[in-house]
Amino acid sequence: MISITGGWKRDCGGWSRREFLRVGAIPALGLALPNALRAAAAAGGKRDLSCVFIYLWGAPSQYETFDPKPDLPSEVRGRYRPIATPVDGLQVCEHLPRLAELAPRYTLVRSMHHDINIHPIAGHYAMTGLRTFAGFEGPNHGAVVSRFLPPRNVLPTFVRVGKRLTDEPIVPTGQDGGFLGNIYQPFEVSDAKLPLERIAALNLPDGVGPARMERRKDLLSALDSGVRRLDEQHTAAHDASYARAMSLVTSPEAKRAFDLSREPTPMRERYGPQDFQQNCLLARRLIEAGVRFVQVNWSSHPVRDKGWDSHGSNFGGAVSNLHSFHLPTFDRGLSTFISDMHDRGLLENTLVVVTGEFGRTLQVNGQEGRDHWAGVYTSMFLGGGLAGGRVIGASDARGEYPDSKSYSPADTSLEIYKMLGLDVSTTLRVANIVKDAPGIPELTGLA
Repeated sequence: MISITGGWKRDCGGWSRREFLRVGAIPALGLALPNALRAAAAAGGKRDLSCVFIYLWGAPSQYETFDPKPDLPSEVRGRYRPIATPVDGLQVCEHLPRLAELAPRYTLVRSMHHDINIHPIAGHYAMTGLRTFAGFEGPNHGAVVSRFLPPRNVLPTFVRVGKRLTDEPIVPTGQDGGFLGNIYQPFEVSDAKLPLERIAALNLPDGVGPARMERRKDLLSALDSGVRRLDEQHTAAHDASYARAMSLVTSPEAKRAFDLSREPTPMRERYGPQDFQQNCLLARRLIEAGVRFVQVNWSSHPVRDKGWDSHGSNFGGAVSNLHSFHLPTFDRGLSTFISDMHDRGLLENTLVVVTGEFGRTLQVNGQEGRDHWAGVYTSMFLGGGLAGGRVIGASDARGEYPDSKSYSPADTSLEIYKMLGLDVSTTLRVANIVKDAPGIPELTGLA
């Protein structure tokens, strides 16, 4: 969430500037994206892409999703069979039938690889492209977009949909502004199904109307004037965020983008009732309204809250985490999102990345589950002008290591930033946001 650092104090009404800034870094420019992307393309300009980063916290198994190994011995291959897709030679898990049909629209990278098997540390790598260490926190992809690209309208540049990630005893980092500063934290919607009046960041505090807030703003401006010379650039950033926050909470037009009750009932039912599914629907609404970067979190915890970290009860029986909940929920929610984005003409100008933090072990353990394994896993890429119906890279015959050139979260980050038009060769390297990763040139056909 937006939570500006610094020593701002509570005012006499009990609501501080710091608290108010939690509504997000958004500009007072009015809510409109009237075919701007298509107009730019028609004029020969570079496309202004958005990005949806769908994060499968807990790490799904490559074997039970997009890289089945049907020829493995029965004791390790799991109990699900592969099914064909319209793409020659491409098979996926039988419990992803809708996504199987959509295979011509996406690219799978089956040789993702790194060496971190701890959720929070690998999660930081997945969400930032940077390895973390003591005292260091890299900025989330969305924070980088907020820092280096201008907002399009009154909506936030970076929105996180879904609950904040947790794990014990390590708090997952990489979710916020990192070393860029808390000014670039995301606007957070923890539950897309909440009515607008229950989303605190979209509403003024009880008893504080627009007129009273304007008086507070004037008072705050007078108090700030004495310290501006200490750090003009930092102060200007705070002021911009404050103005943008006020624009959002006082703009009915802006709030509509967050209001799922405005969606026709058949469309909400098409996505499905689960949190992840409705979060995907909200992501579509936000992209449609002009938000540049949306991260959709699958769950708040790798295990609890139905995260993907299923070390047991994966196969068969009355209680099976995978085929009774995870896979059908994922299949319906993501496939509907892809189709909906395509049907509305949004996918062409939106890069979609779907990934977890690592994969799962070859060996099925004694609890009918698979354990952590960063040796190889699969990520999905689509939209943004990328060709679909492809597989980049391959895992070995056992699904344990890459059997081709491997790619890391650093490579994924580089491709996100490049496709969104950021200067990765100079600006982001000087800022230590990207390292010397080669990226995934096959994605854009530049290999």
